[in-house]
Amino acid sequence: MNRQRKPRRMPPQPGPESLGQRRPKAVEPYTNAYQIRTYTDTYRRIVEDMLHAVPAAAVGDSIAADYIARMIPCHLAAVRMADNLLRFTEDAGLRNLAASTAARENTAMKALRCLEQHCRQQKNTPEAVAAYRQQAERLRRTAAYTLQHLPAFADSPDALYRRQMAALYRGTVGLSALAVRQPIDARLRAAAEITLTEQRQTLFRLEQQPAAPRCRKGR
Repeated sequence: MNRQRKPRRMPPQPGPESLGQRRPKAVEPYTNAYQIRTYTDTYRRIVEDMLHAVPAAAVGDSIAADYIARMIPCHLAAVRMADNLLRFTEDAGLRNLAASTAARENTAMKALRCLEQHCRQQKNTPEAVAAYRQQAERLRRTAAYTLQHLPAFADSPDALYRRQMAALYRGTVGLSALAVRQPIDARLRAAAEITLTEQRQTLFRLEQQPAAPRCRKGR
């Protein structure tokens, strides 16, 4: 009976160390892909909450009250988006920008809430409300579509944050610019002008901020 030959054992091949090469580092549990997925999931919840809170129709017959009702959810979303980024980024410049943005948005939101009850008593003509509402709705639909369809591909949450906050601020800048042209309360006009200036400055910084792929390793 013919015996089957055993397969010939091949000599071990030289590894990377024997060739003077380094082995690649083991993948850590918190990789960029993990961070981007976690960051993006939170971002989607923030946008969903904001769009659900922003009224799709004018609030009564007051342009001032309608502006406040639209802007407060946007201020809150900006705060939450900044807090979301601060969980991951290690870029010092972007951390400072996000922290200062959250502080300013909180201040603006408190100012609007202080004026909310008073502005509900301010009445405008049906023609003025209809003209304002038409433009505000156009801004809302454009911003909603942009925020929901932004590309989710980037090297780090840093790049996603710049893209997302810029899209949010383009919408809120448009809404504030619309509000200051309307016949609204003088104190609300002053608050809207401050918000408009601050958000335009932040938008410029977001668009100029260089990409920084460094991220936190998670907690």
